[in-house]
Amino acid sequence: MSDPLWGLIELLPHEAALMVTPLMRRLHSIRQTAFAYFAHPGATHDRYSHSLGVMHQATEMWRNLKRYHPELGGDESEHLCLIRLAALLHDVGHGPFSHSSEGYFRDRLDMRRMQQEMAAELEIPVAKLGAAETISAAIVTSPAFRSFFKACAKESEYPLHKISCEEIARFFFGCNTQKELPWLSRIISGSIDADKLDYLHRDGEFAGLETAVDLTRLYSNLRIGDNKIIVLRDGLSSIGDLAENRFSLTMLMYSEPIGRAADAMFRRAVEIDSRRDETKLDSCASFFEFDDPSIISYLRTSIDPLVRDLGWRVQYGNLFPVCLSISVPLLMERAAKLGFDPDVEKCEHIIDSLRDRKRLVELESRFAERALVLREERFKRLDTPLQIDGVEGGSFAFGPDLVMVDITKPLSFQDLGDERVLVHGQELAEEFTVDAGEMLALEERRLAYRRNLWRGYVITHPEYRTFVREAASEYFDEILSG
Repeated sequence: MSDPLWGLIELLPHEAALMVTPLMRRLHSIRQTAFAYFAHPGATHDRYSHSLGVMHQATEMWRNLKRYHPELGGDESEHLCLIRLAALLHDVGHGPFSHSSEGYFRDRLDMRRMQQEMAAELEIPVAKLGAAETISAAIVTSPAFRSFFKACAKESEYPLHKISCEEIARFFFGCNTQKELPWLSRIISGSIDADKLDYLHRDGEFAGLETAVDLTRLYSNLRIGDNKIIVLRDGLSSIGDLAENRFSLTMLMYSEPIGRAADAMFRRAVEIDSRRDETKLDSCASFFEFDDPSIISYLRTSIDPLVRDLGWRVQYGNLFPVCLSISVPLLMERAAKLGFDPDVEKCEHIIDSLRDRKRLVELESRFAERALVLREERFKRLDTPLQIDGVEGGSFAFGPDLVMVDITKPLSFQDLGDERVLVHGQELAEEFTVDAGEMLALEERRLAYRRNLWRGYVITHPEYRTFVREAASEYFDEILSG
């Protein structure tokens, strides 16, 4: 198959059979970066191409390691077959719009039950099991997939019979039972893994952001030492490039306000619809049946006028505005205007507290109630309607469902920097190794981002923008003065 980033990617016969299954074809309709295309129109790439790219990068990493460690075996080895299958399948559990839907099923009872079951079956601590990865693992260990894989193994000239579905699933979490190669699964889920090497480049490329990494330099400086993947000194610049890409994409793409507004509106539409008795979004399994176009179509035909309105706006871009931005510098400026000494740590704590879902629900209700009071005070002598007309017919009352507080994820380098860098020679010696994160000052950069660039947004219907902004401003003034 031809990939716009990596060129021709060769598939083995069983991989080619897998790529044309409905399981994988569905990923063609799952956008990799959800709603980032509102700000970056080119960012419409999907999980299907990403999965191919991860398999390609995993293969390249293996082959370069093999150059310096020939004992790993040839390209026909079961280890390479296992790595490639885990790479292809690692994202099959993603719901519509990728991570945007993850919050819906993360806290559902059937998800918690599934996580407990998969933790027991795979012998992995339940704390390691993220929602999307858990669904991916459940699919790969399901009877239907086992039958498919068994049929492939029977016809294949490659050693698929030596690979279990459980072992493929363990790789999704960076775990394996390969006693002779305990580092193997880290190629799929680790500090420097094939997933990062593809998505950091792919996301940036399609968004029009410069995110090139010298992969040749990186691969030529990877080694195995003490049963771990280590990096020679000359590969440190490539790790620095990966960290820079993560920083840039978080700032310019993943936390961009228009994309976050669409994300918040989509999540709210799903949440409202899931409260109905006859909803189709009543379990993780039913949610998995949708892809991006079908779930938007479903929301747009809901019996609830607000859900229909949100679905239409998310599809066509008539999004709710951000009425108030939240950041540490903005809170400090507000505190100074109130006559208080700005306190960085206090402002950080305020934003941190807003990441709690229960707290957010309380705040959204508070902002909505106060906005209604402010509106009544402003227009008490006017006969103005409180009902809002939806864009596709029907009307709905203003309330907490129309106020969304969205706090972006703080910068995370996703384990980048955990690897050891061998700064002298090529033979592993503890006294000559240093953490990459320490050499690249990644913790300092993370803290600087948190204090200067980390953002949150208050989003609401345009008719109530002014009142919600005033209500939210009152709240922040109150806690800054407390």
